[in-house]
Amino acid sequence: MDKKRLERHQIEAAARIVDTPELALWGAMGSGKTLTTLGAIQAIFDLDDAVGGGIDIAIVVGPRAVVDEVWEQEAKAFGMEGVVTISGTSKTRLALSKRRDISVYCVGCDSIGRNVAKKGEDEKTRRTPEPTAYLSAIMEGRDPSRVMLVVDESTKIKNHTTARAKVLLSIPWGRVLILTGTPMPKGAEDVFGQMYLLPSSRAVLGKNFEQFTRRWCKPNRAGATAHYQLSDQSDFKAAVAPWLLELASTSKNIIPSTTEVIKVDWKTARKSYDDATAEAAAIESQIALRAMWIQLMGLCCGGYYTRDIDGAPTGDHVITHTAKIDALDVIVKKHAGENVLVVIQFAFQRAQIAARYPEAVFYDSAKSKDLMPAWQRGDIPMMVIHPASAGHGLNLQAGGHVIVFLCAPHLEHFLQTRARIIRRGQKEHVYEYVILAGDSLEADYYDEILKRGIQQDRLWLADKIRNTQKLREREERDARMALAVAAMRDQTADIFDFGGVLAGQSAEIAPQSTHAAVVSDFNCFDW
Repeated sequence: MDKKRLERHQIEAAARIVDTPELALWGAMGSGKTLTTLGAIQAIFDLDDAVGGGIDIAIVVGPRAVVDEVWEQEAKAFGMEGVVTISGTSKTRLALSKRRDISVYCVGCDSIGRNVAKKGEDEKTRRTPEPTAYLSAIMEGRDPSRVMLVVDESTKIKNHTTARAKVLLSIPWGRVLILTGTPMPKGAEDVFGQMYLLPSSRAVLGKNFEQFTRRWCKPNRAGATAHYQLSDQSDFKAAVAPWLLELASTSKNIIPSTTEVIKVDWKTARKSYDDATAEAAAIESQIALRAMWIQLMGLCCGGYYTRDIDGAPTGDHVITHTAKIDALDVIVKKHAGENVLVVIQFAFQRAQIAARYPEAVFYDSAKSKDLMPAWQRGDIPMMVIHPASAGHGLNLQAGGHVIVFLCAPHLEHFLQTRARIIRRGQKEHVYEYVILAGDSLEADYYDEILKRGIQQDRLWLADKIRNTQKLREREERDARMALAVAAMRDQTADIFDFGGVLAGQSAEIAPQSTHAAVVSDFNCFDW
């Protein structure tokens, strides 16, 4: 199998990573952040000590599904050795963490930090964050200034007050790189939590969240659970530009896709929903309201979980309607012979699908090493997945191009899940279906998701005109450079041997970076 090679935009991004000890890499899902980062890490390993900025190891921290499924596999495809996933039993993880023949340790967020109550402390109210034994074993005897931290899907550590974030913030890393495809899934507060992982950016962000909101935000709406919007996205992005790189593919192969929202008629099953809605109107407790919200969303999806006389869950469920499964039938028949990825939110939906489609396979991260190759080969006609398991780096584009949402997950899950199919390497037109209960909380929530998506798009596109101008200037500069090279070639052909240039081969312009030569010399990169 041929090694994966970086495209030009990835090489330039890798050069920027090499140049910048603290950086946030924002890349559209499927743009190649993992491969870009691996290339940069390899280049940093190769830096001469006299140049400075070199490292001994890198630690990649990310959601368990990502580190188990993506990094080690991508490294092998890239031809990079020494990339190992710290997974398995506690004993196995500890043994791997103590090994010193590993260059890149890939660690799940669950193996990073924990809250430990000290002697004399109230266990519920005063806890001290400590690294787990795995992180302690990796760092034992090492100089932190020679270690690079990579936080993949940094939205998972967007709250800097959690034990995991505090542990990561307590170590004086030599380099920090954060990666995300959804920088603002709920509001501007998410941007602060992620950028806060870059110590030198705090002078611009604000030393705490209150300063950040006063300096950069306006409330989105009143209330304790309000989300914030940036007052001016362009100003914010200009201010954090020294720590920000946006990775946008330069490929002209745009993946065509069609999205259809289907609102099913479920009037015959609305009584329970209407009764619950009336009950919710009188609830004041946020916890009780959250539980009722889940119940309402479940009713929209076709069922609810039962409780005993004391209000405790029984583990059973009641199916109230099959409108969504019936709509799924129509889609499956429409795409007869095509593999379908179905996204569900509730366990009773799994039972419904299992009864209707015996051939359906349910994604399980513990069995993914067997499932993923089968799906990619096209051997699984229907795979059912929960949105929390479907994001962050899973590559499902080779196995199908039809995706059906039987729920309305929150924005980050929605974007990440659809990006498993709509991503680089997809060779077919993608058909996406979102099945919602008509005239319901679920339909309203989906509209809210779209609004949040628009907010995030505004953040991504705030300086679109400026970037377009830069691209035009760059193209003009490259054209002038090509003319200059051609003129010099003609004038000096009899004196110097231009090798491949004289033979008619094209000459590439090196990226504008102090370490560009280190990056471009790495033989897995493809100009």
